[in-house]
Amino acid sequence: MSNYNQLFDLLLHGSDEQLKVNLPFVYPSDILDILNDDQYSEEDIVSILVRLPNDMIGQLLDEEEQEDKYELLQRVQKNRHSAILEEMSSDELVDMIETIDDQSIVDDLLESLSEENKTEVSQLMSYAPESAGGIMASEFINLYDNKKVKQVLEYLQEIKDDVESHYALYVTDRQNTLKGVVSLSDIATSDFEVSIADIMNPNVISVHYSMDQEDVAKLFDKYNLPVIPVVNDHNQIIGIVTFDDIIEVITQEATADIHQMAGIDADERADSTVKETVQSRLPWLVINLFTAILSSSIVAYFSGTIAQVVALAALMPIVTGMGGNVGSQTYTFTIRSLAIGTIDDGNAMFVFNREMKAALINAAVISSLAFVLGAVIGQDLQIGMIVGASMLLSILFAAALGYLIPSILNRMKIDPAIASSVLVTTMTDSFGFLVFLGLATVFMRYLI
Repeated sequence: MSNYNQLFDLLLHGSDEQLKVNLPFVYPSDILDILNDDQYSEEDIVSILVRLPNDMIGQLLDEEEQEDKYELLQRVQKNRHSAILEEMSSDELVDMIETIDDQSIVDDLLESLSEENKTEVSQLMSYAPESAGGIMASEFINLYDNKKVKQVLEYLQEIKDDVESHYALYVTDRQNTLKGVVSLSDIATSDFEVSIADIMNPNVISVHYSMDQEDVAKLFDKYNLPVIPVVNDHNQIIGIVTFDDIIEVITQEATADIHQMAGIDADERADSTVKETVQSRLPWLVINLFTAILSSSIVAYFSGTIAQVVALAALMPIVTGMGGNVGSQTYTFTIRSLAIGTIDDGNAMFVFNREMKAALINAAVISSLAFVLGAVIGQDLQIGMIVGASMLLSILFAAALGYLIPSILNRMKIDPAIASSVLVTTMTDSFGFLVFLGLATVFMRYLI
């Protein structure tokens, strides 16, 4: 059902029978679009939520953005909260709880859960938020290898509504030690009397609960898996990470990197308040202000040179601007390549050499053009030569910094996106001013 108006009419005005028949074929994300659409009144939204069954609202909460989950739950009658929370995936429930600042509310939510779910949620909350344990769900299917295919099919029918993913079934021993994996397609296409041990794959790709979520995402990309099991120190399966969790991780990490490269807090959103936006951006603007003092002090030091050859003032921004552009290109490429793992110890030197060779070619072309431009604007071949030489050195320096600074920060276990742009910009600007004005000072007698 793609027409939102029709879906809205069904949800609000359709008969109970119509709702029962059609709801299984409606995507929760489409219902969320209606619930979050300002054109519909709050009264209508509340009426729709009253009509929706608990399992559907649980799916809506699973699909909703992390920061908005609890707000959605609050729009539902409080006497339904306990039943709805039981319908949520454990990982999504933890995500919602972690956004709530009031500990008394958290305690009330946990108290409303069954003992089994409360234990699972408490355990998930103990893992680092950006680790495999922090994003995993505790609902998964495990089997013993002595089971027959027919027994497994009957078991799947019994638990069809209680698990996060049916893509893979994990074979364990009585201590929950991971032994193998079998796909649902293998189950469906095998004879009923075949043993699970005969069709399972013992080569299971798994991750430790402490693995960083970015590294987990790389494994998904490398092996094209829909789900990966999470194990503890004893190789016992404790949860699974599904592809939809990884899509969220990739989106969040990419957004965070882009924000941090621009000096914006990783968590800033389109619906952030003015106060939150200012708090996110002002610290980096203050840092940029103080780093700009270094560049301005270099210019001030050579003020006498500029006073004698006024054309230098017009040409300075060209040299520093081009260096900044090259640095930006290089560190953007390097940061992203480090993030997705395409630059590693095995090819780091090769990539650096390639970057420098490319920078040398670019610098040769750009500095030649800069020589002509400088000679025309300064009406002096010597000025053109100074501009060209400065441009050549500035581009090479910027390319080297754009690669080395993110690489060094990455080796220091510091997110390269956080500080690379500030460091590279400051250092390339300062170097550009220093080389350009320094050369102009050295060759001053040829310019006047």
